[in-house]
Amino acid sequence: MFAGFASRIEKDLKEIYKEKALKNTKDKNVKINIKIIDSPRRKYSVFIGATVLANTYNNEAVDYWITKQDWEECGPEIIKKKCPNVIN
Repeated sequence: MFAGFASRIEKDLKEIYKEKALKNTKDKNVKINIKIIDSPRRKYSVFIGATVLANTYNNEAVDYWITKQDWEECGPEIIKKKCPNVIN
């Protein structure tokens, strides 16, 4: 995240909550407990997700992986051949 982004989102969410959810409440000074957690592992999130996805597809009997050679031989039609239940 960008520097200060978490605190900005937290501030904006509190304002939106006060406007939308508390618009019928008479007491506008209600304490709102919203906290945005800026995870230190966030820069690895994409890699972790890709790893989980790759392991999921590797453990199945169906071969979902399309190589460059497959693509060059068949073109986009290879997707329909290798992944019939993914693409209708």
